[in-house]
Amino acid sequence: MTVKTKFFLVTVVLLALSLRLYRLDVNPPGLYSDEAAYIYNAFSLSETAKDEYGNFLPVAFRSFGDYKAPLLIYLAVPFVKVFGLQPISIRLLSTIIGISSTLLVFYLAGIFYKRKARLIASLIYAILPLSLQFNRMGHEGSLSALLVLAGLYFFLNSRNPLYYWLSLILFGMSFYAYHDARIFTPLMLLFLVIKNFKQIQSEKSKYLWGTALLLTFLFPLLFNIFNSSFWSRPVNTSIFADKGAVAGIETERGEDSFYDYQPAALIHNRPLFYFFKFIENYGNHLSSDFLFFKGDPVKIYQTVGSGIMLLVTAPLFLAGFVQLFRKNNGNPLIIVGFLLSLTASSLTRFVPSASRIVIASPFLAIIVAIGLVWIIEQIKYAKFKRVFIVSFSLSLVLNFSIYLHNYYLHTPLRFAKEWHYGMDQVYREVEKRQSEYEKVWLSRNTWGYIYALVYLKYPPSQYQPQAKLSDLNEYGFGWVKNFDKYIFDEFPPDLTNREKILFVGQPEDFWGKLKKPLKEIYYPDGKIAFYFADRTSFKLNDE
Repeated sequence: MTVKTKFFLVTVVLLALSLRLYRLDVNPPGLYSDEAAYIYNAFSLSETAKDEYGNFLPVAFRSFGDYKAPLLIYLAVPFVKVFGLQPISIRLLSTIIGISSTLLVFYLAGIFYKRKARLIASLIYAILPLSLQFNRMGHEGSLSALLVLAGLYFFLNSRNPLYYWLSLILFGMSFYAYHDARIFTPLMLLFLVIKNFKQIQSEKSKYLWGTALLLTFLFPLLFNIFNSSFWSRPVNTSIFADKGAVAGIETERGEDSFYDYQPAALIHNRPLFYFFKFIENYGNHLSSDFLFFKGDPVKIYQTVGSGIMLLVTAPLFLAGFVQLFRKNNGNPLIIVGFLLSLTASSLTRFVPSASRIVIASPFLAIIVAIGLVWIIEQIKYAKFKRVFIVSFSLSLVLNFSIYLHNYYLHTPLRFAKEWHYGMDQVYREVEKRQSEYEKVWLSRNTWGYIYALVYLKYPPSQYQPQAKLSDLNEYGFGWVKNFDKYIFDEFPPDLTNREKILFVGQPEDFWGKLKKPLKEIYYPDGKIAFYFADRTSFKLNDE
């Protein structure tokens, strides 16, 4: 590696670091419930070696009934030990994951492509909205992307025996990082087996031992395979749980009966419905709205006015995509990796989903880099080449500046509620007032028990015996209705007859009955987020 290349790489890494650390304490504007669950379970592990339900060193965390993958929580333990139950504890871990991925994109691209392509790929990854969005929040997708990326890099350098075994360990770890990796990683391993079949035949013993190691590594996970609750979240969000599918099929068969069309069942059936639904979902992830203009419909995974990629990279993405199909541009792994990365998300009902395709981010960056290098190479005259490079660089800076403007200024204002902004303020006030009341009743719109555990620093050893999750809803989530003196449920009809109860809720929870609240908490845009009230705060029936 030349001095110039090292300088450029260090510059990119410093840029990636600054983008992932800047104002990390205030943006994202709140602590989302999944992040709170990671933090509290890491705290519980550090204090008791058990999760919030008292399960000893689990390989799946029950949490809200979604049985979270364990690895991110275990990795968060030292951060929670150092920084406490704060958003920075989980987000700093994500930052480190993002910086590591930036470096790995450089090295993985360098296996196949020219020096310029690997440098550009690392830069594109550093500023890619998809990677930035998830590297600045606590999310399992970034971790699974890093592990898969590292696994691929070491597998492709597996002439070194140590790298081969390390690659299998990293692939195995990805199963413990995120649910979607349990679909992507087996498919990627299948591709690697097919592509390297001749080599595998010549070194059967090595690969058989490798398979044995991988299966052994996955053995703890297999203990949960027959636990129906373990699969509740993936099953309930899949296209196979679409209750409208059967009704739609029956309607279509009924319409065919008007024409006495006998083979209706051959055309209108579940396998065909699921197949076409998968294709439709897959296509949604390739739409221009998702890629360049709007991004994920879920607001915590979205930046105002932006897709998962910068608009200026659109022609480069198309050029790189075409190049990878037109010829074997070094290795088919990049295009296969990108195509496989959309598979798991396309099997769900909620699409397009940025959170389920974070694993695509390194492949996107490399494809864009290939496209840019190819376009530059097609320009024969040096003068025109310089004009293009300067024009593109200015366009990239402008596009990225607009993205940052939207991310730091507009998104925190518009999406504060979705980020559960204000929960830290809520529990500071609860802590101040709770000694005056026998119960603290928080509406369901205060986002649940997990915030009480985090912001009140509730001892895990005291919570574990009380932990009781409700039955799961159609999306695979449960609800904790109460513990200690705290209630998390809809308010009772008559609030004025409830003595010694502190009520906390959003304005709509009080049905316009508030006369004089005890306290208001505001969103960044000045709108009221939460009211505090007790029986003295309400209008009497004749008022």
